[in-house]
Amino acid sequence: MRSLRARLIAIPGAILLIGLAVTFAVTLHSARLRVATETGAALSVGRSLAALTLRAVEAGPEAGMLDRLTASLPKLRHVRLIVRADGAAEAPAVVASARVPRWFARLFAPPPASATVPVLAGGRAIGEIEIIGNPLDEIAEIWTEMRFLAGLMAALALSIVALLAWSSGVALRPLRRLAEGLDRLGQGRFEAISPPIRLVELRRIGDTFDRLAAALSRVTADNHHLIDRLISVQEEERKEIARELHDEFGPALFGIRAELACILRAAGGPDGETRAADTRTEEIKARAREITALVDHIQRGNARMLERLRPLILDHMGLAEALRQLVMGWEERVPRLQFSLALPPVLPALDERVGLTLFRAVQECLTNTVRHSGAEHVAVRLALRQAGLPGGAIEATVEDDGSGFAPDQRFGFGLLGMSERARGLGGEVRIGAGSPEIGRAGKGARVEISIPLQAATVAAS
Repeated sequence: MRSLRARLIAIPGAILLIGLAVTFAVTLHSARLRVATETGAALSVGRSLAALTLRAVEAGPEAGMLDRLTASLPKLRHVRLIVRADGAAEAPAVVASARVPRWFARLFAPPPASATVPVLAGGRAIGEIEIIGNPLDEIAEIWTEMRFLAGLMAALALSIVALLAWSSGVALRPLRRLAEGLDRLGQGRFEAISPPIRLVELRRIGDTFDRLAAALSRVTADNHHLIDRLISVQEEERKEIARELHDEFGPALFGIRAELACILRAAGGPDGETRAADTRTEEIKARAREITALVDHIQRGNARMLERLRPLILDHMGLAEALRQLVMGWEERVPRLQFSLALPPVLPALDERVGLTLFRAVQECLTNTVRHSGAEHVAVRLALRQAGLPGGAIEATVEDDGSGFAPDQRFGFGLLGMSERARGLGGEVRIGAGSPEIGRAGKGARVEISIPLQAATVAAS
């Protein structure tokens, strides 16, 4: 009974059944009284008719009097009049009618009732008229009426239940439309309820829902625009910082290394030997070597910053080579993990945003895998699905055999940013458990980002 529609049908239906039961009970009780009343009245009428008929017959001769009396007695519905000579056998009992079931006849039959009127001739009794109550005719009428009433009530009850089911369905249809609208809101589809709700009791809820959907649509569109703008600004800033690091710091560091090489050469002889073994020259050489080590450290840090800010290899050599270098870098830094990389034999030229989005997605996934998963194997795949067709897409997949995602896990800004990047290009991000191809079936984590090839073509043009 958790269903409102079931309640709307069951409660009136139960009341209807109770009403029908009470109606039948009252009808049966009144039927018993009716049979008893009719039988009693029939006995009284039979006694009166028997007395009148007997007086008429007594006026004739005594011979054949019982035969004339038998012929003169009328036929009555609820009573039997039987002429019996003095000393004759008892009259046969009333036999149940074939039209009425025995259980029904026993249910309504009153106690046997009979009366006798003596037949006198010459002051002596020569026989009697036995009056026997016969309620079977009345019971047969009640049986016919009860069958008709039961059929009528059953048809009426079924009609009422069917009407309740139809009316409750119609009445609850606006609630179903509200529930469907809430499902669409949960899926991020901010559509108004169609057709609008006309019921007075629910119209306000429907109007409020439509206003809420419109407001959420505006807010979501603004948020998407803001996120797209933030991502674009972030990438532009990264690109600018990477350019400055590459164009300014790179040459400066290279110049420092060149000057240090000159200092070291000047401190030594043409063949690399020291000119004079004095303390000042050795100190200069030691300081120069320390500066050289610091410059090496700064250059390595600068290279890592450039890789995180803006992978230059992505601009110069394409997505496939950038992913290969990315995986090789992680193999060097985390030798305990076993990495695998699968690339398509031919990769079409992609728009800058598409390539950068896929690269950032794989980069984020590998970072999360190394930091949080505890995996032993990591697989990176780049594939083309239905290349050249309208539904074609380029897909990047990263999966591992680690601990996987918790059922109630809330994703951080990395995966959310990845989803927004893909959404901005018409793609999507799918997250689930790992496949048995890299270890344990149903274990680990699997992240797949898919971007339509059409988006890359449109963006590039």
